[in-house]
Amino acid sequence: MISEMLHNLMLTGVPTHGDRGYAEGSVWELSCRGGVVVEGRYHHPPTA
Repeated sequence: MISEMLHNLMLTGVPTHGDRGYAEGSVWELSCRGGVVVEGRYHHPPTA
């Protein structure tokens, strides 16, 4: 579900930063303005 949502955001032109992945423990940080997602940033999972 998360991958589909992010794919739809990218198709609508929302800029993304960092890698594009869905690894276990990773985080997608979404920035919103006026209730609309305007940017996404991928954070790798923490290393052990």
